[in-house]
Parts: sequence; structure tokens; C-alpha cells
Amino acid sequence: MKLVEQLGERYLWVDALCIVQDSDAIRTQCIEDMDRIYMNSLLTIVAGTAKNSDSPLLGVTKKRQWLQWCERISPNFALSLHFDFKDFLEYSTYNQRAWKMQEYQLANRLLIFASNEQVYFSCKDAVYSEDVVPGDTLEAEVAMKDGAELIKIQPDKLHLWSNYRRGVETLSSRSMTHERDILNTFRGILRTICPGNSLEGLPVSIFDMALLWQPREHLTRRVGFSSWSWAGWLGKVHRFDDGSLDDLNGGSETEKVGTLLKEKCWIAWYSSFGKIPRSTTFHMDGPPWLRGYSSSAAD
Repeated sequence: MKLVEQLGERYLWVDALCIVQDSDAIRTQCIEDMDRIYMNSLLTIVAGTAKNSDSPLLGVTKKRQWLQWCERISPNFALSLHFDFKDFLEYSTYNQRAWKMQEYQLANRLLIFASNEQVYFSCKDAVYSEDVVPGDTLEAEVAMKDGAELIKIQPDKLHLWSNYRRGVETLSSRSMTHERDILNTFRGILRTICPGNSLEGLPVSIFDMALLWQPREHLTRRVGFSSWSWAGWLGKVHRFDDGSLDDLNGGSETEKVGTLLKEKCWIAWYSSFGKIPRSTTFHMDGPPWLRGYSSSAAD
């Protein structure tokens, strides 16, 4: 709250406070809206040093000691050492939580408090940090031009498959308090990168490919989800067995996926009305256990 006030802003969204936990209806609606909340926010604050909700923001509510590595070679020439915030964020508590992935990936702008006691500003175009030598103006040349890569998962029709695959691989390695929330933590990202319906976390438009997930280690069943879905297991998804994609020549990745699904996959979709054509729209009208409404998974 103090930081928001110092930034001259009025409103602050905190998941734990703004989502009413004892109302299933309100909680469900908030979860449905999380992607829009993050994507339309002015700024997302990343507490990379926090261990829990009581941890302070270093430099805001608690003093910090940080060193700017700079060496002046001549009056008009100086060298400074830049530290990539990803190195400090990678093993943080923040980066281990499943819910934080959606927050980080969908934000347009990030203000990151890293464990090296420095603050970074990241957007889709660049990254600025406090270890840059201060001057009268902040020139574009002093920015690290990798912001678009840092906020990785963005809508991209040409790389839909890569974005989905990377999202699942990242999410499956993270932890959460309530395992039933696995698909809720991915809902906003999935809707952003793969518009259209999905089934147990697998987009209907690329369902055949999405079934080819491979684990890194022994997995444990997650109750409430089907065994054919990565969401039905506790453990990291190591990769997707899509090797045939590399054998196709020409066209974008999405075009190659379309060719592979057309020529080498034989899933025939059926409903209670009979066979239906492949479509990005798919309605489950089978028994409740197949639709995923039961606490017991369909194997």
C-alpha cells in the first residue's frame, strides 16, 4: 500500500484480500476474470524477496544495502555490471508458486524486487534496473532489450503450440496449496494463447498433440482429473513427444501442426448425436464423470 501511494496510484489488487474465499460464486467469477485483471493493470508488483505475506518490500518498508558495480574509465566513459533479475527470481518462493505464473506472464509491466536488493522494471520491450549508471535522462540504449522474451507467453497464432507446451511444462513444476486449483491457475494463460474450448487443460483445436505430454519422473495421481491429462498428475511435464513436427518442411509452426493433425492423427470426435467434424468449439454432453464435475477422475 505504501509503494502504491508513493507511485501516485490509488488502487491496489491483492488476490488474498480481493477474492472472497468463502463465496464459491464470487471466487469462481474472480478466477474467470484474472487474466483480464492482470492484462489491464497499470503495473504488477513482484515481491521476489518475499517468503510469505508478512515479508517486507526491501527499500520501501525496510532499508536495504545494495552496491552498484560501476567503474569510470575516463570522464566520459564508464562501465557498469548488469545483473539479470531472472537469475535471482528463478529459485525464489515467488517463482515456485503456480498462481504467480499467471500473474507474471500476463502482466504488461513488472516492478520486480529481486533478492540482490535491487529493483527492476520490465515490459514487453525492455528491462531497466537500478544498476544502470544514473544520468539526466534514461536513454533507450541503457535498457536490456529482452523484455519481450522475459514476459514470454503472449498471443501468437504462428507459435500457438510452442506457447502451450512451454506453459504446461512451466506450470507442472510449480506448487499450490489446493491441488484442485491446477486448471484455475492456467485458465487465463490458456485462454490467451489458445482461444476456444479446452478439455481438462487440453485445447480442443490441438487435442491430439496435447495428449503427447511426457513426464520427467515418477508421477502421483491428482484426484479429480482424468489420467490422460497432465492435470491428472502431480509432477513435472518434461516435454511433448511431437518429434514428427520437425520432419515437416515449410510453413509456420501452426501450419505444420495443422498438417500433422490432418495427415497423421485419427481422432474422430463423437457426441451423443454422432460423429462431429474437428472444430475449435466442442461441447461435452456425456455423463457427468466425463465432463469433469465429479471428484473422482475418469481413467
